[in-house]
Amino acid sequence: MFKNFLRTITVSFVLLAGPALAEQACRVPDGLNLPATHLVRVDCENTRAVVDNYVLSLSWSPKYCQDNGGRNDARFQCETNRFGLVVHGLWPQSRNGRGKCDQPRHCKASLVDRATARDFLCTVPSVKLMQGEWQKHGSCAFESPRDYFGRTAQLNDALAMPDLRELARKRDGNVPAGEIVDALVAANVKVGLKRDNVVVRVESGNQFSEVLVCYDRAFRFVSCKVGGTPPHKNVRVVY
Repeated sequence: MFKNFLRTITVSFVLLAGPALAEQACRVPDGLNLPATHLVRVDCENTRAVVDNYVLSLSWSPKYCQDNGGRNDARFQCETNRFGLVVHGLWPQSRNGRGKCDQPRHCKASLVDRATARDFLCTVPSVKLMQGEWQKHGSCAFESPRDYFGRTAQLNDALAMPDLRELARKRDGNVPAGEIVDALVAANVKVGLKRDNVVVRVESGNQFSEVLVCYDRAFRFVSCKVGGTPPHKNVRVVY
């Protein structure tokens, strides 16, 4: 059973020797009133692009909460809980795609049901984000929102998350992108994650925003073909 199905979830990783791993909990309050889902605006549609591989996007929650913590739809992520890396989305990709409109996109316009939203809120901590990710990406490779978020949770739960806050503290918030990659790889040696399976991305002001983990169609790790931040470049990590 996915850990998302539990009302209160605590995830702890203990290693006698090796990289520091994150400990974080996710709490879904009893009686949480989930907002209704609404179809998102279609920016571009591509129902013919072939799905060759997948990218799991893990967002750095402290950065998101610094910018969006006052929004009503951010309360679960930024007030009720305190996350590190959380799922942004699972993106089907076409190897020949260059821009987002070349990728599989907006294949079906359907709503995420409330039961699915509640069950996977600890994986993708926003109902609004769930709807957008399902409609833009998941609908191009999965039969239903539950299938999509179920697979997303499996991939996320299989990864051990390094303590990037501790890494940022040691570096006073300035961390080479390669060290973020190395921390994630070191935490996941047992599952076979390698450096070329991971990409670091930043937003304006060179602030660390997400890491991407790349998979083939069978959901095995594969070399990333998407661009990212050079390993030697320092990035600003909010902590």
